Amino acid sequence: MKKIWRKYLVVLIVLLFGVQSFGIGIQGFAEETAAPETKAVDQSKVIGSLNDRVLAGNKENKTKVIVHYNPKDQTSKAWQMWVWNNDGVAGHEVVFENTSAYGDYSKVAVIDAEGVQEELGFLIKNGSGWGGDRDIPEDRYIKTKDGITEVWLEFGKEEMSAKPTNLADLQSHENLEVTFYYHRDDKDYSDWFVNSWADGATSTQKLDFKDGQSDGDWQTVTSNFSGTNLSNMGFNIARDVNGTWEKDGTEDGRMVYLFTDDGKAEVWIVSGDKTNYRNPNFADATKQIKTASLASFKEVKVTLNRDATALDLMADVTLTEDGNAVSISNIRRDVANPAVFYIETTQDLPIQAALTVTTDGFGEKLVDTTSIVRNPDFDAKYAYTGTEPLGATYNAEQSVWRLWAPTAASVKLTTYQDNLPNSPALQSYEMTPKAQGIWEFTAKIPSGTAYTYDLVFADGKKTVSQDPYAKAATANGNRSVILDPAVMVPANWEANRMPAFTNPTDAIIYEMHIRDFSIANKDTVNKGKYLGVVQQGTKTANGDATGIDYLKNLGITHVQILPMFDYASLNEENHESASEQLGALPYNWGYDPKNYNVPEGSYSTNPYNPVTRIQEAKQMVQGLHSNGLRVIMDVVYNHVFDAGAHSFEKTVPGYYFRYGDDGKLSNGTGVGNDTASERAMMRKYMVDSVAYWAKEYHMDGFRFDLMGIHDVDTMNAMKAELNKIDPSIIVLGEGWDLGTPLASDVKANQKNASKMPEIAHFNDSIRDAIKGSTWGGQESEPGFVNGATGKEALIAKNLLAGSLRDQGQGIYDFAKPGQVIQYAEAHDNLTLWDKLSYSNPTDSDQDKKKMQKMATSMVLLSQGVPFIHAGQEFFRTKDRDENSYQSSDAINKLDWERYAENIDSVQDIEAVMQLRNSEPLFRLTNYTEINQKMKIIKQDENVVAYELKDGATSYVVLFNANKAEKEVVIPANKYWARIGETTTDLTAETSTVKVGALSTLVLKNGEATFEIEASAGAGGTITPSGKQAYAAGEKPSYKVSADAGYRVQQVSVDGKAVTLSGDTYTFEALTAGHIVEAIFEVIPQHNKMESLDKISLPLAELVAQPGQNAKERYLLQKLAAHGYYQLEGDTEQHDLDIVLTVANLDWETPKVGVYEGVIQFASEMQSRAVGTTKPVQITLTAAAPAPGEIEVVNPVKPTNPPGKVDGGTTTIPPKKDTNLEGNKVEAKPVKEISKQALPTTGDSSFSLWILLLGSTLIIGSMVLLTSTRRKRHN
Repeated sequence: MKKIWRKYLVVLIVLLFGVQSFGIGIQGFAEETAAPETKAVDQSKVIGSLNDRVLAGNKENKTKVIVHYNPKDQTSKAWQMWVWNNDGVAGHEVVFENTSAYGDYSKVAVIDAEGVQEELGFLIKNGSGWGGDRDIPEDRYIKTKDGITEVWLEFGKEEMSAKPTNLADLQSHENLEVTFYYHRDDKDYSDWFVNSWADGATSTQKLDFKDGQSDGDWQTVTSNFSGTNLSNMGFNIARDVNGTWEKDGTEDGRMVYLFTDDGKAEVWIVSGDKTNYRNPNFADATKQIKTASLASFKEVKVTLNRDATALDLMADVTLTEDGNAVSISNIRRDVANPAVFYIETTQDLPIQAALTVTTDGFGEKLVDTTSIVRNPDFDAKYAYTGTEPLGATYNAEQSVWRLWAPTAASVKLTTYQDNLPNSPALQSYEMTPKAQGIWEFTAKIPSGTAYTYDLVFADGKKTVSQDPYAKAATANGNRSVILDPAVMVPANWEANRMPAFTNPTDAIIYEMHIRDFSIANKDTVNKGKYLGVVQQGTKTANGDATGIDYLKNLGITHVQILPMFDYASLNEENHESASEQLGALPYNWGYDPKNYNVPEGSYSTNPYNPVTRIQEAKQMVQGLHSNGLRVIMDVVYNHVFDAGAHSFEKTVPGYYFRYGDDGKLSNGTGVGNDTASERAMMRKYMVDSVAYWAKEYHMDGFRFDLMGIHDVDTMNAMKAELNKIDPSIIVLGEGWDLGTPLASDVKANQKNASKMPEIAHFNDSIRDAIKGSTWGGQESEPGFVNGATGKEALIAKNLLAGSLRDQGQGIYDFAKPGQVIQYAEAHDNLTLWDKLSYSNPTDSDQDKKKMQKMATSMVLLSQGVPFIHAGQEFFRTKDRDENSYQSSDAINKLDWERYAENIDSVQDIEAVMQLRNSEPLFRLTNYTEINQKMKIIKQDENVVAYELKDGATSYVVLFNANKAEKEVVIPANKYWARIGETTTDLTAETSTVKVGALSTLVLKNGEATFEIEASAGAGGTITPSGKQAYAAGEKPSYKVSADAGYRVQQVSVDGKAVTLSGDTYTFEALTAGHIVEAIFEVIPQHNKMESLDKISLPLAELVAQPGQNAKERYLLQKLAAHGYYQLEGDTEQHDLDIVLTVANLDWETPKVGVYEGVIQFASEMQSRAVGTTKPVQITLTAAAPAPGEIEVVNPVKPTNPPGKVDGGTTTIPPKKDTNLEGNKVEAKPVKEISKQALPTTGDSSFSLWILLLGSTLIIGSMVLLTSTRRKRHN
């Protein structure tokens, strides 16, 4: 019987396992094969027409507005709207549809916002993306709370109307039916009526509300009109007082223009309110306090939804603090708005307590204390001036957390069980309030602990927030992590910053995106990652260097990296390096800030380990530094991804962002929010943040996105702080004049450039002058290089760095050329090649390449700071995508195959960079020098030319935008062609020169000379070294010699490997300058050890040797032991010291016996030779040993050989050319959680096998069960 039950138990277990496997397989297979969830059926198919859809939606929890647009003579442009809700969330595009139903208003669109939005902001622009060609420069706002459901507007006019200019453009109906919902607070409708009329109807209608229907708080009546071409209806709400109509809300006639397809409409009217509400969500049927806010520490502003004139304010209004009455000194009415009044107190009102206003007949309202945070008095009282750092500071004995949250009533620190994104909470700790709004907590908590802050405010609002000052975070950044600073340092991290840079005008900036740079590089291991940027040894199919090997020889000085801080628009859990495929994953530029002081996790090889991203980001920086390249970080302090969800708003609501007079978030950035840099703690945050990146990550510069949102004082404060670290740190930004509520004279824009003398600005003037505008709708507009006329003078001004005020050539108020970023292409807008494809569609690719090379050379040969976009030098294309911020890798990748196809053009640009880098005249540092040494000699006929002259040295630089050769008059001199070619005979002095079509020509006076710069890496020499000048046509030779133990790995000329003749490389007749680099490698050593396996000798011989060392040498001699190495390819033996270790041998009083020993290389040789060992046996005998007298000693193998500790190995710091990809990152104390260890579903092949396994187990268990039952019955 027991055997039977055991069989049943086995069958049951197998059956359960089978069912589970079957279920897992079904779930995984379903996840893999299921179609994506689709949205509900298109509302247009359910509701009907545009009008029907909008009117129906507004009765729900939505806000919809129809926009009719008359583009006038601009109808050919691709007009679109950019819409935002003033809730801090980034805006979105709304596309117009073309229509003939509304006359000249040929475009119509619906703004569809979730929830009840009292205001909708929008702008109309041409093309996709934000900014650009707008119909008017100002933003527009629709006051939906004022009953607006439909607007009509025209190109170029700011005004909006509730009706078209010509009423004939309205849709017409044969019947109109309007239902009026009317509310009176006194509920007395006995004398009130609606008088209505309709154009085209034969009479008016008067309907008494007392005869209508009651609908809750509303009394309703319905007007009906019939006729032809009925398109609008007018009405008044009134009563007859002694023969005179007393109208309610307004003396003007009220109008209805928007109807459903069948001519119906609903209107809500509140007594005393002039608004016709088409959205019932805005019609207040109940008297209430709309808002109550702290205007100052001694004043509360109250707004009612009705006129407060009839109230006795001192009698009818009370103020309480946590239920206790607050003494009111005065209540004053607003002179402009009868619904507004101000409560004044003698004592400061608390911001952490619950303040409540009660008004007789209007109920009560909690006072919003967040508004006080924008009062200057708030900063004076609460701005933190302490020296202790904010955020989490780790210490092995006791760590400290400090959070600035002055408006919070309580704050808790919550820790979590591990640093996975959804790990359960471990413990919560009450934080202690300190002076100036600081909350503090100290405890001994392990490094690697994830944490958040739990805040409660006076109004009962609760938030869970990351630490604004977090330095590490979990995957996707919703929780912060405290780390021991020791684990944040990768192996061999550089101890110091790079040496100070010389001058900003000596820089050539190269802008790149981490993922773009390596995602399409065939040899890169960690594609799209931090480590992928610095992997060495990658090449094209033709053997030309790519990746960092390409960058270091290009001639640039600084790499500017698109945002690499933690941003919100990508799911880091979907970015696993093992499965990187071109175009397989979501993409973003990263201008969506979440954690400003944490590196982005999608660029790391393991976003789950908070240490990995930090170490790998630093490895990237160090790899660039070791190759002579400095790093500029693109920072985005002007806005956050989602204001309401950001730690700024969660910790101090209302403080960190800028607001308009209407109390709504300002939107000068166009993405829903502007940060308020002028406030003390936002300014402190920005200063602290850039200083942290500069100190911790050794950043060499910062590029400020939409810098014009910030204020002058904050920009100068950041540069001052950076100067304490390294005065040569470059600061540059987009100094556009943006529509944010900040005084024009303090905005950090181009107009105020002279107030920020150490801050550089992107020069859009030279950009558009060179190639034409790239904003939407102007893609076809040409510039100087691609066919425009009349641009020469503007080009000339910009070549001079744009601000020669004393020559009357000023463009912006720059103080020195180092403030001027000269560029023709950046990540924004069309690439230069794509721009040319629009503006010059019929030109050959050959001509367009000439145009682009000329444009790039103009940037590089301008005074100021040149800036180029990655791939610009080999005609990068994004398939005409002018706003590729979230497009695929296929669009955004840096195409190394395209580089291989255009390597000749790259070499031309390299030559221009080499000229700029070698000649200080192209890098003048002040306008006085430019005035003295640079002269425009031609600026017409599609040619711009200038002369640079300093003493006996002079250059003539010419740009010919004509499609034919052009002869130009130049200062008479003897010249040679430094850049470009000419058909002019330069063997004699000349005063004219012919410039090729669509080309750049640089002439230098005197006889042609070229410079060769030679350098050698560790392990050898090159002779001659350094910079040498040679005459044109010379054939200089360079000798390359390797040190002992090294050999030549590679010799490259201008980044391309060359072959030596013996130990010498000889140039062909020189026609240009070159860079020669010799790299050496250690010759591999093959270590060998020889000896006898066993020896036997009399004990007396060993005893006769004096001391242990002598005994060891004697035994090695008897063993014939010899250690040596041979270099690869060489037969010569090089001795290596060896040592003997013998177990259990007492060297002072050895005994007869058999001993096991080990011969190994001496400890001092461990760093250069692999540790080889050889076991030996040594027998020590008596003079005439009798059988059985030999003492056998049990052999004990020796422990770790000398020179090693705990089995570890010595790490040698990488040389300049070491492949950093091989450096292993050690997480140290932080618990690393591998993504591979996490459960996964959705793999169809795996799921199918699980499904089959489950099915087999179920069937097998049923067969076994049947067999068992049969046996039991038998």
